[in-house]
Amino acid sequence: MKHKNLKIAIAAVACIVINILTSCKESTQRNVNTDLLVFKRDQIKEIDRISFDDAEFIDSCVFVLLETTELSLIGDITSLETFEGKFYIFDRQTKKLKVFSSTGDFLYDIGRKGNGPGEYLGIHLFIINSKERKICLFDPLKLAVHEYSLDGKFLQSKEHYQVYYAHMQKAVYAGDVIYCYSSIHWSENWTYTVISSKDYSIKEQFCPYPVHPIEQVGFSPMDHPFSYINGEFHYTSLFSDTIYKYENGIEIPYLLIETGKPNIPLSYLKNRELADDPYKAYTEILNDSKYSEGFTDIGETDRFVLANFKMNPFFYLLDKKENTGYYVKSFFPPDLGMPKLIDGNKLIKIWDQDAIMGFQREIERGKKCPDAIATLIEGYDPSYHNPVLVVYYMKQ
Repeated sequence: MKHKNLKIAIAAVACIVINILTSCKESTQRNVNTDLLVFKRDQIKEIDRISFDDAEFIDSCVFVLLETTELSLIGDITSLETFEGKFYIFDRQTKKLKVFSSTGDFLYDIGRKGNGPGEYLGIHLFIINSKERKICLFDPLKLAVHEYSLDGKFLQSKEHYQVYYAHMQKAVYAGDVIYCYSSIHWSENWTYTVISSKDYSIKEQFCPYPVHPIEQVGFSPMDHPFSYINGEFHYTSLFSDTIYKYENGIEIPYLLIETGKPNIPLSYLKNRELADDPYKAYTEILNDSKYSEGFTDIGETDRFVLANFKMNPFFYLLDKKENTGYYVKSFFPPDLGMPKLIDGNKLIKIWDQDAIMGFQREIERGKKCPDAIATLIEGYDPSYHNPVLVVYYMKQ
């Protein structure tokens, strides 16, 4: 099975923020006296799609077929990272962290499940510590982080005793600290936590959720709630059109996208008794046409910003260089949309088996398919083969 070479470029970041009208208690200052990047309605154009070969936004696009063997079989890609030309993929079904080459060849697993030295009982997220060149697996059952070298050699385990970490959904290494996003749950109410990359202790917590369940349930309303670019941490806050950056303990408005609708007022959740029912609040706001549902997902490159709401497939693409924006009303794989990973100017999406089957059916009906896709899916068996990584090299 041949794989195409990988070069990654990323699309989309120019997001920003303003009035956050949520019922949060403030634990940190929100400094509103700052320059704000604003995209007004007359700067945003509605378009139907951004195809994978659209030269206005994308320099090139490469399809990477992940090698499929008994050892490399993937069920559900939960998280994805790249480092020095390799793909690090955590598969939720097999509970394994797998490493693939830039061309999709399977290389090896990181660690293995078990209760012995150098083994993990479970994984719910991982980070790559680029400075110390190690991989850190967060094990919620052992309340520990297991550290491995980049080639998979076990280094050590560090216990942190934080049950709360089991609710973390996404993390990014940022020098001496790790920024983490947590789902909504009953035991804590913080959206973001800053932990030490040395001993994994909590350093700071900020941005409390405007909803907090009273029962022992959990709910993850965001897939890509933050981005880390050019040394800055940018993030969303539930039910808000404002995107913030977190700097020296202060939350600073960073980007505002005028959606044409007002933010959710403070009284909205209280009057409807939704503050203790996150899922109900989430769906009611989505279906209320009077207000903007805000943004739950963002992604950024040097030039572009992507922003959308998790339950709405439409998204904003903002071009900071040209000071223009686009509201993309539909997409069809492998068109541009919210990616699985944005890494510098690299954007990577997962093209799953269902999407590829859709193309195969179109070809069987006589519809012309782009050569790059036709070659890729020739002989592809959706019931067996691994997903495909769609790697965009975005304009800079």
